[in-house]
Amino acid sequence: MHRVTGTGYAPQGEVEDGAAVAGLLRAAALCCDARLPAPAGGEGWRVLGDTTEGAILVGAAKAGIDLAAEAARTPRVGVFPFDPGRKLMTTVHRAVEGEGEAGGASRPA
Repeated sequence: MHRVTGTGYAPQGEVEDGAAVAGLLRAAALCCDARLPAPAGGEGWRVLGDTTEGAILVGAAKAGIDLAAEAARTPRVGVFPFDPGRKLMTTVHRAVEGEGEAGGASRPA
């Protein structure tokens, strides 16, 4: 468990030992279709899209992950929508040269 400070969808606060979960939060945030637009005046943060995905985006931001930079660095090149039989959705991202795979499609067993 990692304590997260802050309230609501505002990306102010931090994740306790965020470096330990940064990879997980980065991957999870890249899979999200929700958006967290900055409000005019900096107050009244809200999520556009699924609220659970919004919470993932906020957690990633609080762990120090630059969401826009990560999306630009490892762009989404494919998606397998949620499938009730698989019970998941999958996104595929272009990997950064020399950093290994950024994501990949799930394969049935």
